[in-house]
Amino acid sequence: MPTGLGAEIFVGGHAWLTQFVILLLVIGIPALVVWGAVSLWRDSATRRTSPPDPELILKLRLARGEISVEEYERLRGLIRYSR
Repeated sequence: MPTGLGAEIFVGGHAWLTQFVILLLVIGIPALVVWGAVSLWRDSATRRTSPPDPELILKLRLARGEISVEEYERLRGLIRYSR
């Protein structure tokens, strides 16, 4: 029978539970660290990007047929005037 500190967790057939918890910790903690690092990296990458160009958005809307040529010209004038 095992003796010493922590030996009581192996008594009574609960060794599988201890092994499961250790495995969970060995895999779970590094997985959480990697997940957190990736999340922080993605957040910082999205904050570093510049805001979209309004004229480019306007051109895309015209190309998709969402706005007419007249509306495009009017909005482009507003964008250029506001800069």
